[in-house]
Amino acid sequence: MRRRLIETGLAAVSLVSLLATFAIGSHWPLVGDSVLMHYVVWLTGHGFAPYRDVAEMNLPLTYISEQAAMTVFGAGAAGWRLYDGFLVLAAVACSWHMLRSRGSAAGLFAGALFATVHLQDGIHMAGQRDLLVTVLQVAAGCALLGGGFCDASTSPETRPQLRQFGIAGLFGALSTAAACIKPPAILFPIAVLVWLCVSGRKGVAARRSVAVVAAAILGGCVPVLLCAAYLHHFGATGAFLHDLSGLIAYHASLERRSIGFLLGHMWSPVLPFLLLAALAACTRARIWWMPTDTLFALGAAAGLVSYAIQGKGFPYQRYPFLLWVSLLCGSRLWAVLQDLDIAPNQGSQSTVRPRLSVTATLAALGCAIVLMAVFLMRSSHFSHADPYADLRHDLVARGATPFDRRVQCLDTAGPCIGAMYEARLTQTTGFLYDCYLLDGSKPVVQQQRALLQQEWTERPPQIVVLTDSNCFTGARTFDKYTGWPWMQNTLAEYDVLLERHPVQPLRLWSRPEQPYAYRILQRRGARMPQ
Repeated sequence: MRRRLIETGLAAVSLVSLLATFAIGSHWPLVGDSVLMHYVVWLTGHGFAPYRDVAEMNLPLTYISEQAAMTVFGAGAAGWRLYDGFLVLAAVACSWHMLRSRGSAAGLFAGALFATVHLQDGIHMAGQRDLLVTVLQVAAGCALLGGGFCDASTSPETRPQLRQFGIAGLFGALSTAAACIKPPAILFPIAVLVWLCVSGRKGVAARRSVAVVAAAILGGCVPVLLCAAYLHHFGATGAFLHDLSGLIAYHASLERRSIGFLLGHMWSPVLPFLLLAALAACTRARIWWMPTDTLFALGAAAGLVSYAIQGKGFPYQRYPFLLWVSLLCGSRLWAVLQDLDIAPNQGSQSTVRPRLSVTATLAALGCAIVLMAVFLMRSSHFSHADPYADLRHDLVARGATPFDRRVQCLDTAGPCIGAMYEARLTQTTGFLYDCYLLDGSKPVVQQQRALLQQEWTERPPQIVVLTDSNCFTGARTFDKYTGWPWMQNTLAEYDVLLERHPVQPLRLWSRPEQPYAYRILQRRGARMPQ
């Protein structure tokens, strides 16, 4: 009875938290990486080919999924919030399914905690690639459960072979699709398939394990072929293969964080909850480790290693780890809650550890509720203002029109690409980020500079938007091309029409930040339509 009351209360808290999560974020603007990828998708629909005409470091399935989301949910801010909400709901539904054997509220609570962490990470985390990777991975985990792979009560020989192989193929397709968005995600299916092979018994089950792995590999070929078809459609296969060892590899090497920073930020939003959950698990008298717990642990370990491999420490890169470890904690905590239905003899020494375990469990769940409340309160103060509105207005006021290809951005993290997308302005060149043009000592940067110089010379932009964004975290300055004489001489041919320094800080996440400043330059002698 006590357990049922607690589960009912936790389910109610989870539902309220999810409703608040969607309500708070429903009117947020489209910002961050998502607007950049929206713009690339928009360019590919208006004459630009990815990798061949647009200098990009994201993988093909990123743009395939982005275009699908824009088509289904809409290409604006409201549509992207719907897409983000869809991903969050999918993560919650998968969490509920995988933990329903523990308790009706276990997965719902773990999913709600993850949803509020995602919300408090900031407006620019909406629809992030790693959120999609997380959903694909937990959906693959649900497929394994549906195929009986994590059911210790039945023998592998008694499960329907065709259904089992079909489920394995689905697992391979989903988990490989995640890896086609973020390559380190391939660690998850590798770890799971190795576990399934090792846990299989000799004889028939061992032979079937090989067939299951083969089915998963065949399923994994589906997203790979989809990416190949995408590249072939745009005639960009050669350019993409070249960028794998060029621009894409260079991007992966930029601004990497130390191991200490990564470990410190990996679980920082939910560290108190994780510590109390670990205490509850360690002090329980009966530790029943289920196959699903192994799946969750493998997912968390793969997510942790993937976060370290990416090395940049961005909040969204920890999403796979955070959801898998939340599922593991939910499974262990609900196992402890079973002790509430057991009435031990009062005063027995054997009741000390169960009582401590139950106390730690209730403390962990209470801590998670407090964290969710804090995350929701923090997120309710985020800015709703469009950070690109001023620049969009300035460009349109100076005669920029869609498809005229007269405007060129020299920006990375500032407002230029967002303003270009909102006004549906087509860039003069396919170079979106000047971060890859700054360090002239790198061969890949020299190559990117040569390509930009060629395009610029063939078709000089009439308007240049120069921001003080210096790569990702460099000191803000307009004088960022001191090591590139050609760009300095070229910009000397332009007159400054306007320089704007926004004074109102934007609160896109937990800390308010000053928006980037920008200059609008016009080529001397050029005339823009009024």
